[in-house]
Parts: sequence; structure tokens; C-alpha cells
Amino acid sequence: MKEDDIDFRVSRLGECQIPSPLTGVRFVNDGEHVLYHSDLEGVKSLWGEVLAENVPMLGLVKKMGFALEPPEEGVRRVGMVL
Repeated sequence: MKEDDIDFRVSRLGECQIPSPLTGVRFVNDGEHVLYHSDLEGVKSLWGEVLAENVPMLGLVKKMGFALEPPEEGVRRVGMVL
């Protein structure tokens, strides 16, 4: 599978009918890149960093089952063993 074979675009389904708790949160722009592993079978865990002040994102990852480490220098490490 080549990189060009994978499409991460999200289709628009129309106007949102439920207020989002993530209003005002900045996601990745089309010109930016998200890294992904080409063989997901080898992925054993997911880890990332979230700004400690980004309360909506911390709430989302916690709700999704990610572990949250204590903040260090304004950043919290979040992760999940798959």
C-alpha cells in the first residue's frame, strides 16, 4: 500500500445537530500532516502530548480511555495500550 492510497479526508454530513463540546478547538489544517504507521499490526500503544490548558481535548481523550500522566511544563502525556 502506498501513501497515496490512504485517504484521511472527512466527508461533510451537513449542519451539526448537536452542540460540540470542542467549539473553538484547532484541529490539523489540510496543509499540515498527521503521522501514521503503515502497518497497524505493529502498533502496540498510542501516545501523544496535549497542552495542560486544553481542557476539552483532555476530557475527550479521557472519555476515550486514554491514560493521562501528570502535567510537566504545561504538557500532559496521554496514552493507551492497544
